[in-house]
Amino acid sequence: MASDDVLNIRSAPEASSDIIATLQHDAKGIEVVGTDDAKDWAIVNAGEQAGWVSLAYLRLVPDAMWTNMSSPLACYGTEPFWDVMLTPRAPSTLTLNADAYGPMIPVWESGAWGNPLRMILRHDIPDGEIVSYIEAESCNDGMSDREFGLSLRMIIDGSEGGLRDGAVLRGCCSIAER
Repeated sequence: MASDDVLNIRSAPEASSDIIATLQHDAKGIEVVGTDDAKDWAIVNAGEQAGWVSLAYLRLVPDAMWTNMSSPLACYGTEPFWDVMLTPRAPSTLTLNADAYGPMIPVWESGAWGNPLRMILRHDIPDGEIVSYIEAESCNDGMSDREFGLSLRMIIDGSEGGLRDGAVLRGCCSIAER
């Protein structure tokens, strides 16, 4: 792609569909959350909406698989509203309805044993633990037109402040930077 060119993000996986956004020729950190059946087009997020780009213009970054956890996963959920940046190598803080809980100290990760599309993380919290089950599958936050390629279920064992023992938080994750 020429330095003065852009990659069009389209409303459907076809060259004649409407352009909804663009990516600069040198854009980095583009997260592909799905492809069409022919693997010619990729679905990506642009602001609060998802659209399609031609895979002919994207390059896979080596070791970019989310299960490598080479960068944090930005995870979000609604009803209740919560978010967390998950990494197995550094403490995290869960924000739930604007209240912060943590630190979540990483103590174990499953890696991609036997299934490269699933991963389990375990974090200690002051009064128990949180187990996170992450799976590569289509996910939507229900509040925007964005698409996510990772779903998350966080199971709380023990309690800390407003976190209920046995509570399950459901949401979506992204490998793209916030």
